[in-house]
Amino acid sequence: MADKASLVEVLLDIQKELSHAKASATNPHFKSQYVPFEALWDYAKENLNAHGVLIQQLSMSARSGRVLRLCFTAAAKRSALAR
Repeated sequence: MADKASLVEVLLDIQKELSHAKASATNPHFKSQYVPFEALWDYAKENLNAHGVLIQQLSMSARSGRVLRLCFTAAAKRSALAR
């Protein structure tokens, strides 16, 4: 399993490659453009998957009710798994 430092390095490499997600929807109340969550998720997931980063959304209990926790895990290199 990759350590925290290598996960940060991978995330930094991904960040260097990404540009802003394109606004593709209009808020009917304010008439402003925004990026829908689904579009942002697909955009991020494609790039994270290409670098071997797993994304997990975990639902958890909290004092205020339920919360969603987003976790990132860097996959081990394939060559390391083959040993």
